[in-house]
Amino acid sequence: MLNNSKITIEGRQLRSVYAVYVIELIHKDDKYYYIGQTGDAHYISARPPFSRIGGHLENTDRSTQNQIYKFIVRKLNIVVQAGANDYSRQDKAKVEEFLYESRIIMHIYPLLEFSYMLSEEEHRNRRQQVLEFEKQIIHLFGKSNKTLINNSRHKPRQAMGSSFPDKYYAVKTDFGL
Repeated sequence: MLNNSKITIEGRQLRSVYAVYVIELIHKDDKYYYIGQTGDAHYISARPPFSRIGGHLENTDRSTQNQIYKFIVRKLNIVVQAGANDYSRQDKAKVEEFLYESRIIMHIYPLLEFSYMLSEEEHRNRRQQVLEFEKQIIHLFGKSNKTLINNSRHKPRQAMGSSFPDKYYAVKTDFGL
């Protein structure tokens, strides 16, 4: 029997902001973590956190933003056949079953205001601050016994938590790091 459900989206989750987020993927007794950020490298944009979660679950092989979906594909040992442009329907069904048995929680840590009127230089400066903080959080999780989904794990350049100490402490507290 299919059960009704409800999704509630708070308006602030639809506002563009420079933020770092932690996605917690809980599947049965296992927990996996993905750390990301909302600033865009090519455009003056910092997409809303809600937009990011949808991108991470996109079910096409060609996507460059669906790191969580591709993690599940690897976890299930799914291999895209040579010459195929996408996952098979059977593979998509396997991933969907995995997700059906899972729960996803997105923890959002807003760092800086975003404005569409920013100059390219100001956007680049804010984005660099957010990227550095993202590296610090990835490094923090990497030192723990938690399973990280992130493939990229560049070392931070600044002292841990130096840019946004309140947000750094919040992440440490929220995840017991």
